[in-house]
Amino acid sequence: MTEVLDVLVVGAGISGLSLAHALTKLGNNSPLKILVAESQNRVGGNITTVSLGDFLWEEGPNSFSPTPELLKLAVDVGLKQELIFADRKLPRYVYWNGQLLPVPMSPTSMLKSKLLSDGGKLRALVGALGFVSPAIGNLSGQGGEETVSQFFQRHLGPEVMQRLVEPFVSGVYAGDPSQLSATAAFAKVARMADLGGGLVAGALLSAKKNRKFKVAPDPNIPKTKTGELGSFRGGLEALPKAIASYLGEAVKLNWHLTGIRRTEQQTYIAEFSTPNGSEQIETRTISLSTPARVCAELFKTLQPEIYSIFN
Repeated sequence: MTEVLDVLVVGAGISGLSLAHALTKLGNNSPLKILVAESQNRVGGNITTVSLGDFLWEEGPNSFSPTPELLKLAVDVGLKQELIFADRKLPRYVYWNGQLLPVPMSPTSMLKSKLLSDGGKLRALVGALGFVSPAIGNLSGQGGEETVSQFFQRHLGPEVMQRLVEPFVSGVYAGDPSQLSATAAFAKVARMADLGGGLVAGALLSAKKNRKFKVAPDPNIPKTKTGELGSFRGGLEALPKAIASYLGEAVKLNWHLTGIRRTEQQTYIAEFSTPNGSEQIETRTISLSTPARVCAELFKTLQPEIYSIFN
């Protein structure tokens, strides 16, 4: 066991790596002591890019929404020249009922679309104008946090959810919309709904508010247009690899966390099985960027009440 760390990050998926990168920017005169431990032999978690000959494909998420925060991260780790964006005017397709059907990108194309039935279009229109039922969430302990599936079915109907939103969620998050938090995955849309009067009214109010409090763009960040999706020339896995390279020796692969205990000094001892044998790391803070099932086992003895929630 060496010096006491400030933060131990368990899991080198995009969440853990992004956190570790952000922490390197803190600490003023003395940088924080950080270590990222990953149980697999690679970083990236669900982000998996496969290259074969001249072909490149994604086995996890296949694109990202180019938010200023994500673009700043990419630039900071040296990927500015590797960024690529899909022209928002190019058609996007969803495979439905044995056909590749274009995704409607405007109200006019929505009315003409074969992807939705007439009933589905009417339901989406009525919901967008604000005729929606009250929220009934099931993610939080109080039952107040909606899933992506609940949110969009409530606002726009089951057809929009299944045929438009679900393919997008699969591409960007590689996740289950019935398990993802709507406010976490679609923060802007959720804020529009919170403004009241439906998504259409919320969008108008949000645009007015954004014009009033417009922030000057960062000249180092590439400019993007609304509706564009992003990736990298070498695929999405380029981002976690670049962050890991930026963090250097702070990232440890094939480190399996076997236990956590708290000390009398209010620090934590994390025990790992590594390629070089057992390791003990003392740290003031632990961030578990791991699946819930992994967290549950780790909390079994440390915090039984949390274990029961995760399970």
